[in-house]
Amino acid sequence: MKTKILASFIVILAIGIFAYWRLNKSGNFPSQNDAKSQIVEITGNSLNEADAQNLLINKIETDSLYTSFTTLQCLHFYTEESTADYFSFAVREKHGDGCSGDPYAEPIVDRFKVMRETKNIFYYDVVQDTYFPYDRSKLQVK
Repeated sequence: MKTKILASFIVILAIGIFAYWRLNKSGNFPSQNDAKSQIVEITGNSLNEADAQNLLINKIETDSLYTSFTTLQCLHFYTEESTADYFSFAVREKHGDGCSGDPYAEPIVDRFKVMRETKNIFYYDVVQDTYFPYDRSKLQVK
């Protein structure tokens, strides 16, 4: 029994290390800057990655989405995917540097897509395994 638990732990640890390495190698690993960004005016027809991320952060801040358990300074926003149509982001808890929690863990809080052309934001529902239009009134946060 102990051998199976240890083997499972090693596999999970290896997957985490590989994911960390891939993020770091791909250049999508976030800087150590706080997640809070300046409000920017988005112009033009199509969002770039920085504008899409700022749009998402500003919406989360305006809606006070995570204020029940953290601050924007204790969140990281990872770009998980970039296509011609959208950017997808994972919101992770930041631990350490004044943020509570294990500094070696960054659990995913939520996932979002930001559409390049329409600037619409979609929220990932884990239970239904699909994205829905972002509507703060329909989201249940810790």
